[in-house]
Amino acid sequence: MSLHAYVNADYPLPMFDGGCWVLGDSHFLHDNILDYEAEARQALGRDHNLVMIERWREVVGEDDVVLHLGDLALGRKDDFAEIAAQLPGHKYMLKTGNHDRRSRAWYAEHGFTLIPEFSVDYAGWKVKVTHRPDDERKFVCYPKHLNVHGHVHSKTREDRRLISLSVEAIDFRPVWFEDALAGRIGELEAS
Repeated sequence: MSLHAYVNADYPLPMFDGGCWVLGDSHFLHDNILDYEAEARQALGRDHNLVMIERWREVVGEDDVVLHLGDLALGRKDDFAEIAAQLPGHKYMLKTGNHDRRSRAWYAEHGFTLIPEFSVDYAGWKVKVTHRPDDERKFVCYPKHLNVHGHVHSKTREDRRLISLSVEAIDFRPVWFEDALAGRIGELEAS
């Protein structure tokens, strides 16, 4: 199967059509995330920043495409450069993360190209890729529609049409986008 990614008919995103790694809500260098997500992050047994760097490097190659769903990093602006230099791949990020307040230039300096939320056609399904989940069911209310999102961390939704790829939901490791879609579509079509 192949992906067809686009913002609209005049704004295709061909860099994702060959597949990509996806994750969201890394919150690199965010000390307070340990309060909000204490169980998941402290269960790692060591610095969550180091674990995420290692797990990223285990799966992502230099020529791979990576999509970050937002909430990349907090903390002092200058401290992220050392982490960013260790993250391989051609990196894109949704510009809609609620904690992503730095300039487009800052993200570019750290190797991330900001892009708007977008849609994907895959295996006869429509997929909306967002930072926040479609909790109001404005998109997933239609047959064969899914929402891939971040934002919720370990608080995944019961609605199986909503696919959380926050790092806490995916073992702090980027996942192959088509695998996430195929797994959920298979589950929904079997039920």
